[in-house]
Amino acid sequence: MREGIKWTPINYFNNKIVCELIESKNPPGIMSIIDDVCATMHAVSEGADSDMMQVSFSFIIALTVTVVNV
Repeated sequence: MREGIKWTPINYFNNKIVCELIESKNPPGIMSIIDDVCATMHAVSEGADSDMMQVSFSFIIALTVTVVNV
């Protein structure tokens, strides 16, 4: 304010939940899933996409069951 510039504070969304979805270790976030799939599929040229999809779906189902049961 000492420069005389008028401004309006902006209320930002707390994106902690988004960061946890991406970077979480337990339950595994997106980056952990990608790291796991890359580590297990690095020598195989076929099937990495389907393996990542299966792992992702299993975690989504587990999280959905956890949230529903809470």
